Amino acid sequence: LEGTERTLGPEHPRSLVALNNLAMLYEKQARVAEAEVLYSRALESRERVLGPDHPETLTSVNNLAMLYKAQGRYSEAEPLLTRSLETREGVLGPEHPATLSAVQSLARLAMAQGRLSMAESLLLRAVEAQRRTQGTGHPDTLLAESNLATVYMQQGRVSDALPLLASGLAAFERSLGE
Repeated sequence: LEGTERTLGPEHPRSLVALNNLAMLYEKQARVAEAEVLYSRALESRERVLGPDHPETLTSVNNLAMLYKAQGRYSEAEPLLTRSLETREGVLGPEHPATLSAVQSLARLAMAQGRLSMAESLLLRAVEAQRRTQGTGHPDTLLAESNLATVYMQQGRVSDALPLLASGLAAFERSLGE
């Protein structure tokens, strides 16, 4: 980070990638306060340099939101995840993989908050779109189905969860072996 900032400047896109990567390392090390400072700095710089709708900016939005979610700071995470989803829908379309990833991020936040009907609705959307665009055995589809099965289990709907989990297991066994 210091080298790219010194050579290219603190707001050069490569410097911002290095800044984001260092924030991710801090987050993994549970150095949450330091990670938050760097994620915030990366977001502010990317908004200024790349614009609010750029994919790298939205990556920073998502990273900061997920840090907040991990800390239980749901009221701070939700507007960021909503912004990410709405922007990706507008720029990339409703079925783009990055948009569907944003749908799942918002659904996981809703799950953490106990807002299971909202999570279910989002995940149904993700599952249907993933199946249509990526196919039934794609890892992103399997992840969405697994998340939906988790919601069903939390709702006590085990009979709805079982087919999703069984098809996921079958897909993994086909690709990875038993």
